[in-house]
Amino acid sequence: QKLMDYLSLLRFIAPLALTDIIVDLGEQFLNAGIARSNDSVHTLAGFGLAYSLVKLFAGPLVEMKAVGLVQVVSNQARWAATQTLLACFGVSFFIFLLLSFSPLGYLAIEHFHKTGPEVGAVTHHAIMLLSFFPLLDGYALLHAGILLRHGRHAVVVAVASIADIVTQSVTVVALLAMRPSNVLFLPVAATYAGVLVRLAVCLVAHFRLVHKQLPSHPPPDTAPLTIKQVIKFVWPLALVQTAQRLSRPIVNLFVSRGKAGPAGVAVLTLTYPLAHLPYGWLNEIKPIVPAFCKQPKEATHFAGPIAKVSRFAVMCAAFSLTVLFSLFWTPAKTAILEHAIGAKPELAEGASVPLMIFTFFPFPVTTRAFFTSWTTALKRTEILAPSALCRLVALLTACLLYPHLGVDGAAMGVAALLTGFVTESSVVVFCFARMRWATRAERRQASEEEMGMTQLPSEQGAFSSSASSGRWALPRSARGQGYQPLRDREEDEGERDSEGEDGSEGDLGVRRKGTRTQETSFQ
Repeated sequence: QKLMDYLSLLRFIAPLALTDIIVDLGEQFLNAGIARSNDSVHTLAGFGLAYSLVKLFAGPLVEMKAVGLVQVVSNQARWAATQTLLACFGVSFFIFLLLSFSPLGYLAIEHFHKTGPEVGAVTHHAIMLLSFFPLLDGYALLHAGILLRHGRHAVVVAVASIADIVTQSVTVVALLAMRPSNVLFLPVAATYAGVLVRLAVCLVAHFRLVHKQLPSHPPPDTAPLTIKQVIKFVWPLALVQTAQRLSRPIVNLFVSRGKAGPAGVAVLTLTYPLAHLPYGWLNEIKPIVPAFCKQPKEATHFAGPIAKVSRFAVMCAAFSLTVLFSLFWTPAKTAILEHAIGAKPELAEGASVPLMIFTFFPFPVTTRAFFTSWTTALKRTEILAPSALCRLVALLTACLLYPHLGVDGAAMGVAALLTGFVTESSVVVFCFARMRWATRAERRQASEEEMGMTQLPSEQGAFSSSASSGRWALPRSARGQGYQPLRDREEDEGERDSEGEDGSEGDLGVRRKGTRTQETSFQ
């Protein structure tokens, strides 16, 4: 039975993890296609900068998958999420206009990034051309989250992402054969073609597999979803995503101004995509708890589905750690760098230590992904916001401190990234534990108040505490009148919370009956 449970989790995460790896490889193929075109240097630099700025200022649009995964329980909620998507896109589109046609864009691109006039012109043009990409991407992510929640159609979501990458690759090959006059048209057309195919697959799957199952309105005991609730849920996730996207540019800036200079940035550019492949897929742990615990009550206690997901996350981290050690702590590292990638010996030697440091990334990445997943299922994403700020502070501190300790170049950059990851995951764990403690205190106080309100007037103050047993001693006159010790009541509430709202077990839940414990399946 337990083996079947873990196999269900594996069937859920395997397509998503494979998709994450394919997406990383597809981005490299797109860059290679640009590099083979005329005027490739200016186009590659300008498009890369524009794409990163568009993703950075897209805001909540890049986190719409979590909204579909947690908040969309009816067609009314889907429409509210769509309205929020359009509102956020309006703000993002205004920022894109400023970056393309105002002096603010000149300060952000030419002045801050130190680009020349050729690269700056390409960047401004690319930002305007890519301005509608976040809207299409966010709408596709919203329906991907809905597919994961209702039916756990992870294979469909994976197929949509793979179709995106395949379409981009085919578009690049076709346009290279046509030799377009404007080289910038190649990556922009490939990006739009890919996201349109991914959106089409998600929409077709939604209307064929999920749409008829969604009720028109939420249950009578649930208030309709509003734009305010969606923004309150998604803005901490967007803040965390923004901090993560700012980390690499900050590291590149400090490395380029250090002793290693451009050589250090080149080593970072080589090592990051290579090291990200074995551990980047661990982020796909984030949708697991919301997908298997559709009601927040099912994720209240560390039992049943939560305990099984935590053990599964440890297994995933151990597997990733094993792969990283076998690749980057053995002679295979040299073979990969010099023969598979074709790096020069001096560049391969400089990448040795950074790759060894990357080996320890699965620990903080898995911890962050698991607690983010749990927090998302509980709809308490606001506790994630401090971790984003703490990550940036730790990253800046490390970049300033490590050079004085003799660590420089790409090794300093990767060590600073690891410091930011560890700090972020530690703050997430601390804030989550603090939230759990506060919740338990509130429930205990509410139980005591409820028990006090149900006491008979003549028996107020008749309860006495027993130090030896830890239970409340009831007066003889109160026995048999429906009173129940506080500790027993809390245990009963915990058992009921592990069940669904209708009294049945959750997907991975544990249901107690008398003194026997039955483990239920993920099926």
